[in-house]
Amino acid sequence: MAMAREISLLDLSGKPVRFDGRMLMNAAATPWQGFALEVRAMHGDGENPACYNPHPLLAFCMRGHVKSAMTTGRRTSHVESRPGSVCIFDQGYEVDRVTWSGQCDEVIALEIRPETLRSLMPESDGELHLQTHLSTTDATLTSLAIAMRDEVERGCTSGRMHAQGLSMALVSYLQSRYGGARNAKRAPGRLSQADLRRVYDWVMQHLGEDFGIDELAAELNMSAVHFTRLFRASTGSTPYRYVMEQRVRHSLALLEGRLSLAEIAHAVGFSSQAHFTQVFKQLVGTTPARARLG
Repeated sequence: MAMAREISLLDLSGKPVRFDGRMLMNAAATPWQGFALEVRAMHGDGENPACYNPHPLLAFCMRGHVKSAMTTGRRTSHVESRPGSVCIFDQGYEVDRVTWSGQCDEVIALEIRPETLRSLMPESDGELHLQTHLSTTDATLTSLAIAMRDEVERGCTSGRMHAQGLSMALVSYLQSRYGGARNAKRAPGRLSQADLRRVYDWVMQHLGEDFGIDELAAELNMSAVHFTRLFRASTGSTPYRYVMEQRVRHSLALLEGRLSLAEIAHAVGFSSQAHFTQVFKQLVGTTPARARLG
């Protein structure tokens, strides 16, 4: 079995450099279909030679305290990472030397790889330019990273659409809050009633499948990000929530029949009975079993 690909860090000749810390989780070894994600632990002292990240990179300190020194030319930046802090590196951020010391039991690292970005935003050509922040705090970014980590830990049970939705929320927020000057501006607009009807018909036709936002957007010849933006402006809801609502609505009719709860969950596209029960309770206020009895 091939080893799961790690987050990219390269020396100045383009060869891989060992990433800091001990690997605790690598999303590449799971069904996760969002941006590259790893969880690592950093204990003691460490050092990396001259290196750069070829793609935009985020590092979240979740538990612990680490002091780092990043040297580029004659300039050395001293960074303290505490719980809740995040480092944001634009693609191509280069250092001559990095040293660190301390203990962080959990670091979430996210890499915005062009192939994933291109699948969500074809108009971007896989390019995302960010303003580098060696240390900042951002509750929105952190909550998105935690949601991604939790979904991977659960075995990606919420399906492709959820992974894509989290990734698009992340990149949209990064563009608006930390985007560089080279990022394209967003186009405003809404979906027509005919478009919304096509969306409904497509969802109902594929309701029992694990489809992604990209496939739904392709029905309207749009990128996933552009479609999500217009859909939310038109309906006030995300595509993910809309699909979950349609699945739960269809399941209510099936609960009147003889299918088991597991069979109903499969029929309407949930990955498991547990995921069906979780979403059903969030939207209806009770469990499918109780709804059937009532």
